[in-house]
Amino acid sequence: MQINTSKVKIDNNARKEKRLYLILVSISAVILLLGLSMFPITQYHYFPPCPWHKITGTFCPGCGTVRGIQSMIDGNIFGLLQNNPLAMVALLFLGFSFFSTCVQSFRGYKPISLLLSKKEIVLLVIIVILYWILRNYWTILTPNPL
Repeated sequence: MQINTSKVKIDNNARKEKRLYLILVSISAVILLLGLSMFPITQYHYFPPCPWHKITGTFCPGCGTVRGIQSMIDGNIFGLLQNNPLAMVALLFLGFSFFSTCVQSFRGYKPISLLLSKKEIVLLVIIVILYWILRNYWTILTPNPL
């Protein structure tokens, strides 16, 4: 993993575009979270079932993510960990990426960035595949029933 800490100034037009993008993404996320909190998935069932689970009867790496996020919104802090632990780890990296982009757009400098090598990307793919296989054999990794 290569960590880049050099401060490179970005131009004002790119900063304005990134700010607008971040504002739109943030507003969309707030609207989505409000919608999820107003219409709980346990009562309304507005998401279609997982096609992989419907066809094969096994769980894919993403099964339980929406239920986990819903349970976190409802106040169960460990709901995502109970439904999909891999998604919780992925959301941490996604949050870091979003925070890093916010810092870049508002300060004008590129913040710390993490660059993965090809070997590390292959390792992540192997981890996801192993998680996919193991969650169908260990009940601790299976999502909570709907």
